[in-house]
This record gives sequence, structure tokens and C-alpha cells, in this order.
Amino acid sequence: MNITNNNTENNLSFSNHENPILENLFGYAGTALLSIQLLPQVYKSWKRKSTKGLSSAMMLLWGISSVLFSVYSIGVSLSIPILLQPQLFGLLCLICHVQCLYYSSNKYHKYGHEKDNDNKVVNTEENNIDSTTTTVISDNERKLKLRNHQIKCVILFSLWILLFAAIQTGGIFCIKKSRERNISWPEHAIGILALVLALIGFLPQFYVIFLEKRVHGISFIFTIMDMVGSAFELLSLVFAPPPFNVLAS
Repeated sequence: MNITNNNTENNLSFSNHENPILENLFGYAGTALLSIQLLPQVYKSWKRKSTKGLSSAMMLLWGISSVLFSVYSIGVSLSIPILLQPQLFGLLCLICHVQCLYYSSNKYHKYGHEKDNDNKVVNTEENNIDSTTTTVISDNERKLKLRNHQIKCVILFSLWILLFAAIQTGGIFCIKKSRERNISWPEHAIGILALVLALIGFLPQFYVIFLEKRVHGISFIFTIMDMVGSAFELLSLVFAPPPFNVLAS
């Protein structure tokens, strides 16, 4: 009887594809890739000193989506790797978003990498002004304006971090209170909203591609890591205890 019961339990476990080892193995592998998938994009933008071809709106929508998905993951008690992934991914989304604002700004190009009219050498004979002094003052002014632009971007990044933290804290509190009252629709609503925002996030990028008539500025390594990492996380959910979580996939 014991052997029969054990075989029955094994068959049920196999039929449900439940395997904690594979769940965590694929989960950690997927999390590792998806958490750092935007690092190649951050590096490419920094290396090129340009984010042309990359949509800042997409990165912002993905960042908001990752916060909501983090709330949903905690609410439905997904595996630890999947809990960590949206946190790191959301942080990198914000970095990419601020990079877009920083490098695409006219102030960056005007005061950081392109000479403007103020940097012209002044004729000392006509104006009786030392050209060297004029150039130094112009350079200092340009550096000061660039520094102010950098500070504004850092402040904006910090404000987004605080806002995301507030959204996540409020969402988790809402789900916990709902569960105490045996209400499950808030967590599902948050999960659906996270999915919708992630999908909508592609639209601004498609629009940029339409305007540019080509795909550029996007890291190829980033896209590969995204596809492979997503496949691993999907397999992690397949081997998780039933029922299969469609929203998390």
C-alpha cells in the first residue's frame, strides 16, 4: 500500500510538472539575465554619449510596470528570484530613462560637446579684450551649465526612486489588507495593469523606429538577454506548484 501511494504521488507530481529544483534553477537563471539585461544598453548609451533611437517613454513605462509587477509578485508569493528581478530591472529602466533625458537635451550638446557662439575667439585689437580670458570664462560658464544639467538629472532620478518606493509600499499594504478580508481582485488588477503597461511601453519605441525608418541605438545584447531570460522565467513558472500563473509569465 505504501508503494502504491508513493507511486501515485509521484505520478501526480510529474503530471503537474512540479519540480522545486528546476523551478529555482530556471528562476535564478532567468532573474540573473533579466535583472541585468539593460546593462549593455546603459553602457552603449554612455559609450556613444547618445540615446538617439531609444525611447525614454518606453523605459519609463517599463519602470512603472516593474514596480507594479514587484507588488504583484510579493502579493502572490512567487519564488525569490522572480521577486528580485523587477526591483533590479526597474532601477536600470530609470537609469536608461534619465540617460535619454540627459543625452538628448540641447543643454548637453550645447554646453557639453559642441562649441557655441560664445566660444569664438574675440578680436583683441577691435574689442580690447584678452581672447584667452574670454575663452576661459566661456568654458567655465559652459561647464557650470552642464553641471547644473547633471544635477537636475540626478534630482529627477532620485524623485522617481522615491515615487516608485511609495507606489510599491502602498501596493503591498493594499494587497495585505485585501487578503485579510479574503479579497483577491486587487492583486490581480495590479498584475494586469503591470502587464498592460509593459506592452504599451513598446508603442513609443515602435513610433521612434517609424520616424527614424531604422532600428538603431538599441543594444543587440540587451535584446538577446531579454529573450533568453524570459524563456527561463517561463520555464520556472512551468515547474512551479499549480496552478500556472499566467500574469507572471
